[in-house]
Parts: sequence; C-alpha cells; structure tokens
Amino acid sequence: MNKQVLTKELFIAVRQTRHTVQKEQHYLEIPQIVNRLAEQIRTHTYKPCRYTCFAISDPTPREILAPSYPDRIVHRCLVNKMEPYIDKRFLDCSYANRTGKGHHRAVKQLQCYLQNPANKHYLKMDIESFFNSIDHAVLLQLVKRWIEKMPCASPPLPRYPLPRPSGRGTEKSTSLNGALAPLSADEKQILFSVAQTIITHNPTKNVIYTGNKEKLKIIPRQKSYFHNAPGKGLPLGNLSSQFFANIYLHELDWFVKHKLPSPNGEGQGVRYYLRYVDDIVLLAENTEQLTCWRDALKNFLKNELKLNAHPKKTILQPACYGIDFLGYIVRKDYLLVRRRVVKNFKRKLYFFNRLLNSEKYIYYSCIGSSKLEKMYRKRKLKIPVQPSPELLKNILCCINSYYGIFRFADTYKLRRDIYLNHFKGLQKYFYAANRFQKIGLLSKRV
Repeated sequence: MNKQVLTKELFIAVRQTRHTVQKEQHYLEIPQIVNRLAEQIRTHTYKPCRYTCFAISDPTPREILAPSYPDRIVHRCLVNKMEPYIDKRFLDCSYANRTGKGHHRAVKQLQCYLQNPANKHYLKMDIESFFNSIDHAVLLQLVKRWIEKMPCASPPLPRYPLPRPSGRGTEKSTSLNGALAPLSADEKQILFSVAQTIITHNPTKNVIYTGNKEKLKIIPRQKSYFHNAPGKGLPLGNLSSQFFANIYLHELDWFVKHKLPSPNGEGQGVRYYLRYVDDIVLLAENTEQLTCWRDALKNFLKNELKLNAHPKKTILQPACYGIDFLGYIVRKDYLLVRRRVVKNFKRKLYFFNRLLNSEKYIYYSCIGSSKLEKMYRKRKLKIPVQPSPELLKNILCCINSYYGIFRFADTYKLRRDIYLNHFKGLQKYFYAANRFQKIGLLSKRV
C-alpha cells in the first residue's frame, strides 16, 4: 500500500476524531504519530498502546477500556475504510451506530409496527454480556469474508473536469473514470491485519487506571473484561467495537429476515422485527409463533454466534401493555419516558440547586456522569458556586439533553411539572419555551 495514500487517510481520521483532552495533549505530535502509524500499518507491525480503564455508574455500572489517541486514529481510519461498503449492505432492521438510524428512529419504527392490529404480542430479547461474549474466531471469519467482497472504499478522483449538466433539468454529472475498483490484494491483507490486531488485542495488559477505583469493584464479574475467557470480548471504549458488533449481529438479522418461518406458513422471514445493538424485538399475532421464534433464535445465537440470550430479559407478553424499549414505553398511540430517566433528571436538578444554594439543599451523594458532577467528586467545585456564565451553560446543556429525550415523547404535562415544581431556584436563571420543549438561559444572568 502506498504510504502517502495511507498517511492522507490517517490525517482524515484525525480530523474526524472527537475534540477531547486526550487529543489536545497530542496535538503538536500528530504529524509524527500519523507518520509512525502509517509505517507500522504498511509493514504489518502495528501494535496498540496501553488502554485506560475507568468505570461509569450512570445509569448502570459499566467498565470502560479506552484506547490511546494513536489507536483512536487507527480505529477511525479502519471504520472509514470498511463502513461505506458494508453499511449499505446491512438490513434496514438494524439500528445503532449507523447514520440516520439512531435510537429515536428505532423507537418510531417500533411504534409504527404496533399500529398494525395483527401485532397483538411481542417478544423482546437481550443478549447476555454481549460485548464481553463476542467470539474472536467467529468475528474474524466474518470480517475476512466482508473484506474479500469489498471493492474500493471510495471512487478514484476524475482525471478531467466533470461535465456540466445540460439545460434546466436535474441531470447528474458523472466522472469519466469514476467506477468503483476493487482493492488490491495487498490493501485487503493490510486491512485484515489491522482488524485482526484490534480484535485480538488484550486491553487489560499493563492498563492505566483513572477515576474512582472503588466503582470498578461493583462491576459484575460477567460484565468485566478482566474476567473474560481467552478469545472473547470487545472493549466498550473502542469505536471499532460498535462497528464490529453490527457485523457480528448482521448474521442474526439475516437469519430472522430470511430463514425463520413466516406466520401462517407463508414463506420465510419475519416482517415485524428490529434490533438496536443487542436489544431485539419481534411482533406477531399469537404467542405460539413468538415462542417458536424464541427457541429458534436461542439455538442460532448459541450454535452459530456462540452467544446466550439473557434469561431474565426475555419477555413475551401482550403489546397492549406497552414495550419498554430504549428508555421509552412504546405504545401504538403515544410514547412515555421511563421512570428511571425522569428520576435521574430530578436528581440532577437537585444537585444543580445544591451547587447554587448549599444551605437550602442538602445533597448526600453524587453518582452522575455529567461534567459538573465529575468536577464535584474531584473537589474542583466548592459549594456554594457562583453562577458564572460558564457554569450556567454547562447546567443548560445537561438540562436540554434530558428535555430532548422528553419532547420526543408525549410528555407535555411531565415537562411542565418538572419546570414548575423541580427547577426551584434554577428558575431565576432559566426559562421554558415552546410549551416547555426547550429550556433557555436568561440573558440578564449571563
């Protein structure tokens, strides 16, 4: 592979990585990092650096193994190379980590399915410790198969200026040599070599611990990468892990949509099915059909993908009760927000009031993951805090992130009640607009 082309692709990946403190620390070294990575990738000598381990507890305890900044560049470059071809071939029933197919789109699709009167029952399944249970051998086989099918990830640049469209029509111009060309054998080999290195690397070796180490002790054993069996698991902190997860479970999507028997014996394939990462929902008219599908899915997961359905999170019940899916209670006519989400938001509002008026609000714990809560735990905020413009803007970002969740559902009364009864002292700094759909910052307070 041409080192100059590879270097250019890595610099593109640099621009696409999120602007974090980690990126700022390496900003002046980026040219040297990119040149070193390009040489290592080209010569098949790339090895990941040390990972950083920390725990988050909002909403549930999770162990995060985050890669170093050079490895983040490689992960982004790998996804850039593979995703344009592979993502187009994923089925429409697959959501999460795909452009235009986020969790709101998945919730709306499920609600659309519920509007069919024939869908009287639903089956909801979850894969037990999904990321920690992914089998490296199976994943490598799937990745290799996709790479062998790949043409060039992007069309070559035209050698001549593009012809202008004639007349007033909407005719699209085309390049003279813009056809997709397959990757060379060397490029495919390098691509697979990088993917193999990322997948099989053990991030727990020589790991760097940050944050509150006590939180790591409450992580369940089956959720911790440190207790994984050899040849199992992908770290949650990798961008590539989300992409590889979609590749892994594309096999399940294909099985459901093309192999499972249709209701009433009308051919093969389930029409009312969707998946968001490892959250799976199927709908049918009767429980007998769903029971049959459930058993078939369990067998496929175990025999083909070496995964297990979570026994406590497999639910089969009437759809009229509503479906608990991605933070919402989904019904055919309306959406509600889960109580846990509302409870977490009220706790944050209490914490923000505590920051500004510590005498009136006695806060006994701080377990959230917002920027201000992290600063409070690290004793970087001494209460009471002066309501500076920067502080109020940080509070506003957190508040509107929750209001963005609320306004997607039918929650006018909830939004109004929270602002009028739970903002308390924050009402001096923030106002509600558009029927409590959005919260704004009073200009005189900035």
